Amino acid sequence: MFSKDKNFKRIRFDIAHELSHIILGHEGTIFKSSGVDPRDKPRQEQVTDTCASELLIPTPDLKSR
Repeated sequence: MFSKDKNFKRIRFDIAHELSHIILGHEGTIFKSSGVDPRDKPRQEQVTDTCASELLIPTPDLKSR
């Protein structure tokens, strides 16, 4: 999951993503991305990505910039 080759922003998002799984109550599900098209992700992963994004930059803060 975490690699020394990843940049800080990616690591930060990955941590927020994993925290979002906990916040959303996703337990015991493992998803491996093909890395080809993000739209191919299961709905649960899409929701988790959105939650992680909101944790890092809440929409009201983003709109005010």
